[in-house]
Amino acid sequence: MLNLYHNSTLIGTITDACANGFDMHGIINLLPSADQYKPIFEYFQNQERPKPEEPPFEEHLLENWFIENEQSQRQEIGLPGIFDMDSRKHIMWRYF
Repeated sequence: MLNLYHNSTLIGTITDACANGFDMHGIINLLPSADQYKPIFEYFQNQERPKPEEPPFEEHLLENWFIENEQSQRQEIGLPGIFDMDSRKHIMWRYF
C-alpha cells in the first residue's frame, strides 16, 4: 500500500499500484482531507476544457505532491490524475 500526500496532508491510500511505461496506476481510497482537492481533480479530468487554458488554481496547490511507500520513504510526483472508473477511484501519477 502507498500513501498520497500533498505537502504534509494525507490525501488517500493506494492499492494495486503498477507501472505502465513511465506512468504509475492504482486504486485510491480518498480520505475526507481530499475534499478540498476534488475541484482540481475534476478540472483536469474534464476533456472539454480548453487545452491552452491556465489552471484556475493557486500554484502551491499544483505542486508538492508525494507518494510514500511502506518504508515511509517519500518520492515527489507530478499532480496526480484521479478518475472514476468501474465504481472505484483510479489514480495515475508520474515520478519526478
